[in-house]
Amino acid sequence: MGVGDSQDTFFLIDFGIAQKYHDPSSRIHIPMQENLSLVSTPAFALLNSHCGLQLGHQDDIESLAYSLIFLHHGSLPWLAGDGKIPLPSATFHHKQTFLAVASALSIPIVLTTILDHACGLAFMQKPDYSYLCTILENAANSKMKSKIIEGTSCQW
Repeated sequence: MGVGDSQDTFFLIDFGIAQKYHDPSSRIHIPMQENLSLVSTPAFALLNSHCGLQLGHQDDIESLAYSLIFLHHGSLPWLAGDGKIPLPSATFHHKQTFLAVASALSIPIVLTTILDHACGLAFMQKPDYSYLCTILENAANSKMKSKIIEGTSCQW
């Protein structure tokens, strides 16, 4: 659900670009590829997509963090105040800058922790879902001010 002026808006996550990380028959991880086209809209596109890299597990976690930040703030830091989306190259630069200073902004610590975890993963490395669930559940249990995480329950 949205916040502020968007409190009556219900947001959905689009899995239209979802893909499998493993070959269904061999269960072998997909290979890293380069020089790929940008996937998604620039505002929500992942850093690896901006760089033309194959998306992996870590990108799902980065995407989750962007979505939660959007729900928390009603926008993303790299979007212009008029709602216009800057060019992909400018968006990429803004995202890189944001990631470098996210912990100093008014982003809940749980979201910056999720981003840090995602950015620290190698392409074939599986995220630590237990860790991510624990930090979300701990944040919810400690009744942080962020309404995004209240009542969060992970069952992966």
